[in-house]
Amino acid sequence: WLKGGLLSDTARGRQAAALLQALPPDEPGILGGDLNTWLGVNEPAWQAFRRRFADTPGERPEPTFRDRLVLDHLFFDVPAGWQVSRRVLPDRYGSDHHPVIGTLRRSDTALQ
Repeated sequence: WLKGGLLSDTARGRQAAALLQALPPDEPGILGGDLNTWLGVNEPAWQAFRRRFADTPGERPEPTFRDRLVLDHLFFDVPAGWQVSRRVLPDRYGSDHHPVIGTLRRSDTALQ
């Protein structure tokens, strides 16, 4: 389990690398999901997604699982003139995870 299972950042790192390779490198996008990043923001998979999705808000992510682990994420790479935000909802709506909501909007300067 420690070398490739639930708690292994190695397997998640390989999955992240494969996913990033499949994505168009020069196109905007949004990536979200339950990434099972049990080891937090220092995990190689999380760091790779953060580098690719440069418009991801910089504040530390809020816990989404059992009010202490950040397993669910949204990453953003948006065109110029757009702004993003994300937040974790307090209600779990019957799930064991809290949902993460992302907002995408045009910035005021883009409308001028």
